[in-house]
Parts: sequence; structure tokens; C-alpha cells
Amino acid sequence: MKKNRLAGIFFSITSILIFSCTNTDIQECNVIPEISSRITNSHPCMPNGVLEITSPVNVNYSYKIDQGKFQSNPVFEGISVGQHTLFVKDDRGCESSKEVVVDTIPKGIEFAEVAAILKTRCATCHSGVNPHAGMDFTKVCDILTHWDRIQARAVEGNPSPMPSTGLIPIAERTKIMDWIKKGHAF
Repeated sequence: MKKNRLAGIFFSITSILIFSCTNTDIQECNVIPEISSRITNSHPCMPNGVLEITSPVNVNYSYKIDQGKFQSNPVFEGISVGQHTLFVKDDRGCESSKEVVVDTIPKGIEFAEVAAILKTRCATCHSGVNPHAGMDFTKVCDILTHWDRIQARAVEGNPSPMPSTGLIPIAERTKIMDWIKKGHAF
């Protein structure tokens, strides 16, 4: 009788082990649907992109982006420009992934004009490995961050004009001021 009892326990343990191993079955994991997503582009200097997994979506799935943790919500906010990996995991532990790219929001006409002016008039000193005053006006984020310094030096000449040879032409200063008055946005 002790033998039968041990055989029954052995059988139960075997059943549990077989059931718990099915989540590593490659054929079973091949049934995860392909990942579909919707992407909202991001500001180049402030990560505000949105990635939303639109399929598969239901309570049997969890989601993550890059090296983050899995979550029940298929929406990820505050995403930076660049390449990212989306992951979907089902309740069996099977995972699927998809590479996506978050692009930069389009730049406005005013910013494009100001960036071109600064590249032409200021980049000889404000670019490269060691830009003057640590400001590289060939970089979008430096232009957006230092708009007030651009206004003071290149438009108003305060405390001294930049470039050092004299203020830039009035038409270009006007374009810079129009951009600043409209919120100095990208």
C-alpha cells in the first residue's frame, strides 16, 4: 500500500511539472499576435512622445518598453526621439517584441529661419568640441535653451554685441525677435 501512495504522489508531481513547463514550449509561444502600435513624435529636447500598443490588447497581456518593467497599460508616455523596443507578454510567459522609431516633431518655419541665421552668423564661435560660453548654436537644444542669451547678445547687443564685429542685420534680428515673441518654440 505504501508503494501505491508513493506512485500517486509521484504522478501528481509529474503533472504539475509538465503543466508548469508548457510556457517554454516554442510552438505554444508562436501564437502571440503581431504587435501593432501608434506613435506620436517627440520634441527633440523634451521627451514627450507617446507609444501605444494597439494590438494585442486585453487582460491576458502585459507590456513594456526597452528595459522597463512590464505593466498592464499598453500606453507609454514621455518617450524620447530614437529607436525603442516594445514587448508584449501573455499570461503563459510568452513574449513578442517589435522595434519602433519615435521621430522628432516637425520644426516650425520660424525656428528653421532662426537656426539658419545662427548657423551663418554665430557658428564660427558657437560650435564644435569647445564652443564659446558652452553654447553650440548648431544644436537644436542649445538654441532653444539659450534663446534669452541670443536675444540679449545678437539682437540687443547687451552687454556687448555678438558677433563681436557688430549686431547682425536688422531683418535677421527681427526674425529672431518674432520667434522669441511667439514663444521661442521648436
